[in-house]
Amino acid sequence: MHIDLGPDEHKNPDLVKAYEIPLNKGIPALAVAEADGKLVVSQKNGEFEDARALTPEVLAEFLNKWKPQ
Repeated sequence: MHIDLGPDEHKNPDLVKAYEIPLNKGIPALAVAEADGKLVVSQKNGEFEDARALTPEVLAEFLNKWKPQ
């Protein structure tokens, strides 16, 4: 789901906190959650700072690490 997090830190601060999105590492940011909203993983080191240049394969590889077995 796409959610506008910024760059204004006043946009959806509850989601930024709940999903541990490090806005200082840049956006877009990515978090993986369970169906009930429980956080599975959040990028913490700006892994997707250059998301505009990512290929679909790189993104799929990241997401496949966290999909249910």
